Amino acid sequence: MTEEIAREIDRIRSGPRAGFFTFLRHQRVLEYSGNVMERIEVIFREKLPEEHLVRLCHIYPVDDDLAYDYNVKCEALTGYYYLKRRVLADNYSVKWKALSDDYSVKRRALDDKITAIIPDCKWDGRTILHG
Repeated sequence: MTEEIAREIDRIRSGPRAGFFTFLRHQRVLEYSGNVMERIEVIFREKLPEEHLVRLCHIYPVDDDLAYDYNVKCEALTGYYYLKRRVLADNYSVKWKALSDDYSVKRRALDDKITAIIPDCKWDGRTILHG
């Protein structure tokens, strides 16, 4: 174990063992742990040695008020995002259908002018293009 890693472990060990912490796992900004030292053991057991120091350097305790504020605001922001995304998706579907229908009608009219020059332009009883 390097001096840097030992220093980080001592830093984490000297703080609270339970509560909210930053980056206990990759890409999880804030997470609750009942025993942060258990997470340290997992890091050493399951992660590559070259990841140990950088992971330890990102673990910090977060007081309950900040954690609560972060979680409430993050949840509201995420809800807003998915609601707006849903509205966009719904509008997209409606607009896409109208565009697609308009395209199909206009394309059929264009295609019909071409297939009209072919005597008995059928395939299996239907036109080749429009089934």
